[in-house]
Amino acid sequence: MSDIDNLDREIIAILQKDGRIPYLEIARQLGTPESTVRRRAERLVKEGFIKIAAVANPFKVGLPIVVLIGVDVELHSLKEVADHLAAIPEVRYVGFSTGAHDLIIEALFPSNESLYLFLTEKLAQVKGIHKTETSIQLHIAKRSYEWPLPSHEQLPEPEAI
Repeated sequence: MSDIDNLDREIIAILQKDGRIPYLEIARQLGTPESTVRRRAERLVKEGFIKIAAVANPFKVGLPIVVLIGVDVELHSLKEVADHLAAIPEVRYVGFSTGAHDLIIEALFPSNESLYLFLTEKLAQVKGIHKTETSIQLHIAKRSYEWPLPSHEQLPEPEAI
């Protein structure tokens, strides 16, 4: 985080609200030259601080079955299982977790039948998984891609990390 400053944070905050906003408009809002905004935004993308992408609404594009699956894994296989799950097209998120499950995944499906086939054919074939718990998301009340970035003052000191 030390490689971004307050101007970068302000650019990110604006892009989180609208990834298609022209650099000229960002510059106007921030009182900064457009060339500065363009250079900074391109650096933020290149260095992996941000990714600008269209995010489809799964319910409107034919993927109404959204599931969260808790996955219990043989610990020596954790990384391999996570890598395998991440490569499956239906899976959009894989996170290592503490608590009730070792991994949490989110996956999207066009039908209950496709979810069934995923669970019984794809997931059942992954070596190292010994249990799963699937929750179908009936309605999503909030899905946000905007969150406040910590200021420099809120970041831990490098030696504390």
